[in-house]
Formats: sequence, structure tokens, C-alpha cells
Amino acid sequence: MLLGPLAGPLAGLLSDLTGLLISGGVPHFGFTLIKVMYGFLGAMVFLPKQDKKLYFILSIAAFMLTSVALHLLVITPLSFASYGGATGTKQGLIVAKMIQRAILVPIEWVSYSALVITCFEICWIVLRDNPKIEHQLWCARKGAPKFLSDKWEKNRVENVVKVENKRKIS
Repeated sequence: MLLGPLAGPLAGLLSDLTGLLISGGVPHFGFTLIKVMYGFLGAMVFLPKQDKKLYFILSIAAFMLTSVALHLLVITPLSFASYGGATGTKQGLIVAKMIQRAILVPIEWVSYSALVITCFEICWIVLRDNPKIEHQLWCARKGAPKFLSDKWEKNRVENVVKVENKRKIS
């Protein structure tokens, strides 16, 4: 989300490959595609300029619903079906897992959306004070997200006023 539609998928690809190197597993295109998709769709939230927090939250919710549904209901079953084994057994397992995944979609959608919003706001708090980084971030290429910067400016002004009032009193 922070670095854009090229860096997001690249981060997903590198995280999957790093996990494969650490665990010694075999790469599978479907599972790598899932991580690349999450990175790309996360960056698409900031394709238009974000001024309102409601639009930001709805954008994340829409992209996360798309990602989770494609992940659990399309890509993972296709990846699972590509493994060897008896066809009848495989079809039965795929149907059983689809029921489980249909239940997981709303749970993962809500939890992933909440985590993404929280992580983005924490990253923005950490990065906003660095003038070199702020204009290089994908999310701030059209100016800082107004709903985050307004809140920060308001808090900063309130803190300055409180400090000045304390100095006047003492």
C-alpha cells in the first residue's frame, strides 16, 4: 500500500520465495500468485486521491473482499486440484474444503481489513515526519492522505496550545 502497485507484488513475491528458502518447500505458482495479488490490490486503494476516511475504509474493504474471495474460493482450490492423487478423492476433498472456505471468507475479510487499516495508520505515523520519504510514497504521491494529516495537524496544534497555556499559568 505504501510503495505502490509495483513494489507491493514484488514484496509479495519476495516474501513467498523467502518463506520457501527458509522452509525448504517447493514453489507453487498459485500460492505465489495469492501473495502477489494481495500486494497489487492493496496498492490500488491509493489509485485515486484519498480525502475521506470512509472512502479509504470502503476501498480497503472492497479490495480485501476481492482478494480473500479469489484466494479462498478460486486460486487455492485450483492449486489444490493440481496436486496428484485419485480424481474422486480429490473432488470430494475440494467440495468439503469449499464449504469450509465459504465460511472463512467473511471472517478473514473483516479481520484482514481491520489489520490492514491499523497497520497502514501505524506506518503512516512512523513515516509522516520524514520529509524525504513522504513524497516518495505511493500513498502520498498526490499529497498526504487528508484524513490522516488533518488529524495529525489538529493534535499537534492542540498540544502546542496546551504547552503555551501551561507556560502562561506558571
